[in-house]
Amino acid sequence: MKYLFILFYTSLLLVTGCDSASKQDDAKQKNTESSQDSGTIDSDLQVNKENISDREKIAKVGSWYITQQQLDFMTDRTLGSATLAIMYDQVGEQLLKSLIVSKAMAQQALVDLSDVEKEELDLQVNAYREEILVRKYLESNANVQPVSEKMVRDYYQQHSEKFGGLTLKKYQIIKTVNLPSDKLLLASELFSKIQANSNWQEAVLELKQNNIMALTESLTSNPLLLSNELRILLENTGVGELSPATIINGNLYRVAVVEDVKTPVKSLQEVASDIRKMLAPLQLKKAVKAASDEVLEKVVVEYY
Repeated sequence: MKYLFILFYTSLLLVTGCDSASKQDDAKQKNTESSQDSGTIDSDLQVNKENISDREKIAKVGSWYITQQQLDFMTDRTLGSATLAIMYDQVGEQLLKSLIVSKAMAQQALVDLSDVEKEELDLQVNAYREEILVRKYLESNANVQPVSEKMVRDYYQQHSEKFGGLTLKKYQIIKTVNLPSDKLLLASELFSKIQANSNWQEAVLELKQNNIMALTESLTSNPLLLSNELRILLENTGVGELSPATIINGNLYRVAVVEDVKTPVKSLQEVASDIRKMLAPLQLKKAVKAASDEVLEKVVVEYY
């Protein structure tokens, strides 16, 4: 939202900075006329409070006043406080012109809104205001605890499988592809002839000669990342063994497990930074939950 705000006013600066002196005079005259015609515009917005002192007022757009405080706020958001101190004299006038254009647009948009659209606008404004208030409350009351060394060490010990130490399966697989139901019996007969030491490419060729699409490949996989059916098939097949022909999702499978491959475990020092990144959002979530519980104890909630 902040960056959209900056982009909007930067664009207005470019536009208003190109106006000639004669256009400024015309704008003043139009503003005077529009202020006489804008009596029907809602006066509920904070920018239009009647109790604004004359010292605070620096311009009036239709029936809306612009105050020095509003200009300072917009300037700070657009340029930043450090730049503001250096460049205010150079850009202050252009920023005021940009703010005038903004007020004019908002004023006209409000006139054009239907009653339903005004209600939706009120809901959006109130929701955004509430978001800001919630953020400010959490900044002051959510006590986010840092991720401790113990938390990192405990997570590492409890989830060592995430940092290596896995047992991978190295295996050869042969399977049919889009097997027609009327070919299932023939495919089963051909699959039954396959041996662990057979040339599986020749088996694939024989299947294709019988109009049965198939493929074979050698893989090394983490069983936990495979489909449940294929994982079970691998787990039930020992090293050096050939599985029976098994139907998975309508296709025939056979696997020959070559070996179990154990991956080295990464040291705690290698993964500590990654663990902290994973745990930090959990700490924030805990802090928000605690702040939520605490604030609910301070108010009375009634459901209707």
